[in-house]
Amino acid sequence: MIKLAGVDECDEIMKIFRQYPKIFPHIRKDKIEAQIEKSNVLYDEGVVITFGKYQKRVHLGNIDIHRSAWILHQIVNREPGNGKTLSVLRKFLNYIDNDLYLTVRADNTRARNFYEKQGFKEVSDISWKSGEIKGKIYCKKFLVV
Repeated sequence: MIKLAGVDECDEIMKIFRQYPKIFPHIRKDKIEAQIEKSNVLYDEGVVITFGKYQKRVHLGNIDIHRSAWILHQIVNREPGNGKTLSVLRKFLNYIDNDLYLTVRADNTRARNFYEKQGFKEVSDISWKSGEIKGKIYCKKFLVV
């Protein structure tokens, strides 16, 4: 079962993001609070996952993502390397009910290897800042059992 963040945990969550200013320079407290209020922030075992569910079909990179697919915006661990990221990601994967997409910087090989080991497949290229920052889009297909 996942543990959604409460507004009272926002300062603690922001401290975790601030540990990584080069990776998450765009994260703002007001945006995190808004996501918490929408129940789009998981906070468990020192791991934060921000996410959403598409309400309409979206074009991202070179692919079309269907309505009701999930998007993982950020995942960050207060103490990287402690194994908690995988544990919490697995809880999240058990919570969702449809395909999951995420984007990651192309040069972030650690994150890309992590996602690939968890069964995510690279499906497209993407870029930010008018092409200055190259990225990849990954997808994990939801399997109906």
